[in-house]
Amino acid sequence: MLPLRLLAKGEATPGAIVSVPPWTDLTLQNASVDENEDNDKMLSRNTLELFRASWLQEPKVDLAAPEISLVNADLTVHPLPEGQHSFILGAGRVPEVDQTIQQMGQWLRRHLGT
Repeated sequence: MLPLRLLAKGEATPGAIVSVPPWTDLTLQNASVDENEDNDKMLSRNTLELFRASWLQEPKVDLAAPEISLVNADLTVHPLPEGQHSFILGAGRVPEVDQTIQQMGQWLRRHLGT
């Protein structure tokens, strides 16, 4: 991830980043990848491997490197318990999503000074 590389070089980084929904573990070692195969056809292991290969386009990348798998980076994470993948699509229809979007906005305003 570019901001982590910039940080390592001592260069300017973004004031804040919100990633919805983030893909934080490109190693695909989490058991849920296979456990959810029957429930989530869009995110099967085969599909995730295809996405990963298309995104990285580099066969010798260290998939566990923090700039690739952010689960291994020093981050502030605010998960939404019981939130489904791409929950943000419920904006305007699901009160918990609207509340989460408001919290994201508050967090961004605090970190960006606006």
